Amino acid sequence: MPHAFYNSPIGWMKLTSNRTKLESIEFLDGETAPEPNEPPTSKVLKTCIKELDAYFNKQLETFSVAVVERGSDFQRQVMREVQTIPFGQVATYLDIAHKVGDVQAVRAVGGANGRNQIPIIIPCHRIVAQNGQLTGYAWGIWRKKWLLEFERGEKQLDLF
Repeated sequence: MPHAFYNSPIGWMKLTSNRTKLESIEFLDGETAPEPNEPPTSKVLKTCIKELDAYFNKQLETFSVAVVERGSDFQRQVMREVQTIPFGQVATYLDIAHKVGDVQAVRAVGGANGRNQIPIIIPCHRIVAQNGQLTGYAWGIWRKKWLLEFERGEKQLDLF
């Protein structure tokens, strides 16, 4: 499967695609990209890198790169709702449960969000607890906090 590495402000990321869509983004904690980091040949990966560059330079708020939808119908519906949360804003797990039509499904929304394999592009970092607390981010709460502060234009920590 085609892949590329991206050096983001919050760590190295491995991007994987098929011929037409982005398959996954994985943070490589404790690892570094192979040297040299060869440019991707996949159009999908080139688009993803271009859009990530624009995002981290505050020139892009909504991604257009095509992504693979995974999971059950419910999980895919949750991920589509997560993608509607505007840049710099947050929603709660309950908000998403309302949007998918089942207010009893708050935990299921959290489970679906936790299985997101395409962080940032599908902005699961924008989901918070009902009390506003930052909870549950597979790639570390510190990254979730950094991304939310970045999008809000708040002071950034020099992480890398």
